[in-house]
Amino acid sequence: MNREFVYLIAEALYLNTTAHPLCNRNWLFAIYKSLLVANEHDTEEIKWTQYNQWKIDHNCRAAKSIAIQHQSKIEQMDIDWVNDYERRIRVIFSKDGILTAQMTCFFKSEAFIPGMWTFRNPKNESVLLSDYERDELFKASLPTYEIEKEPVKETLVEDKKKEAKILSFGKKDNVSSPPKALEEHIRNMKFTALHHLLENMRVPYEGTTDPYQRSFIEVVFGAAIFYLPSLHVHFNGYISINALKGFLKKERKVKDHIYPRKLAARELLSNPMTLEGLKNRYHDHLATYMYITSEENGLLVNYYEEHENHDQAMEALQIEKFPTNAAEKFSSQRELDQFLKDLSPRETQDLGAQELMEKLREFRIKR
Repeated sequence: MNREFVYLIAEALYLNTTAHPLCNRNWLFAIYKSLLVANEHDTEEIKWTQYNQWKIDHNCRAAKSIAIQHQSKIEQMDIDWVNDYERRIRVIFSKDGILTAQMTCFFKSEAFIPGMWTFRNPKNESVLLSDYERDELFKASLPTYEIEKEPVKETLVEDKKKEAKILSFGKKDNVSSPPKALEEHIRNMKFTALHHLLENMRVPYEGTTDPYQRSFIEVVFGAAIFYLPSLHVHFNGYISINALKGFLKKERKVKDHIYPRKLAARELLSNPMTLEGLKNRYHDHLATYMYITSEENGLLVNYYEEHENHDQAMEALQIEKFPTNAAEKFSSQRELDQFLKDLSPRETQDLGAQELMEKLREFRIKR
């Protein structure tokens, strides 16, 4: 992860905490460290340096300096509920006023490692007082609007004369998913908004000859496509062998969209289509993804500039796809998850592609 971007996310989360009575400056670099733990598997323990400062504080300020130097800013940041103790954060960044990058990361309460309150410096101080302060920090860092967006539970209360529908926000021990009808409505509105934008921008885009303007327009629309729903049905049935083995070592697997966002934007800007046509094109083609590692994801960025298709790029970059043939690919996200649970984390690390295929066939026979 780009450290200056990590800092900007940490700063945005920290600003949400400033009204909390326990808030102090340590919360900023504690959040910064937790993001590194959750997304980079940073295993470095909490340290106090010879310069009488927390090492994570020093690292956080260094990242801040780079962000200031590059004039990097967050243009858009969306926080999605995963569970009570985890959020998925999607961010679009800009440098010098130009959109330059987009990133998805995870923010977890468990990523605030125990050393934050168990390790003490020579002054007998710790970064956080206790896991209680950790919990307060995590809750306070979530924006106010996110509380309103959290899953709502509907309860029908019968009265003698009438029935009233009452909406009550889920408590920590009683949280349910957003109603399916509401989720579907939100998705439709996103597609409708993008369709309007495409229809109004298509002519100016086609009339633009400057490559920098065209590239910027494509980046902007690519970011819009990034925020359309990514569903389990978009999974194409494959995972890289490195991602499979890494996941068993508790490393994060990431979605790699077979059709890059910028290329998708170029297609949609160049080809007029109805709203339904846009939805179908997105769900049937543009949203398709497989799982790979973060490093492999970086290698495949803009693969279409040098390779004819995604498979050719993977072969050239020596990224092994699993299963090894289309006839035996995973039928669903659920089957992949069940297969991963069935594997031995230790034994799997030494297995090759064919041995893993044998494991998959054995797994399917047992089911």
